Amino acid sequence: MTTEYLTVKDAAKMFRVSNKTILRWIENGSLRGVRIAHTIRFDKQDLLMQLDKSQNGSFRRQHDPSLE
Repeated sequence: MTTEYLTVKDAAKMFRVSNKTILRWIENGSLRGVRIAHTIRFDKQDLLMQLDKSQNGSFRRQHDPSLE
């Protein structure tokens, strides 16, 4: 099975946040990305699991203090 990787831009669209927010979540350890060459990629399945957690808003509130 081949792993599908997504870009920061793709992740931002999935979570309906800005690219800057995705980068902040990486920086504070909320999201794990893989550096490939000079870009950051995300395992699509990992993001889908995180997105499932965020459906009730708990992920976004927990990892973005501006939403509290």
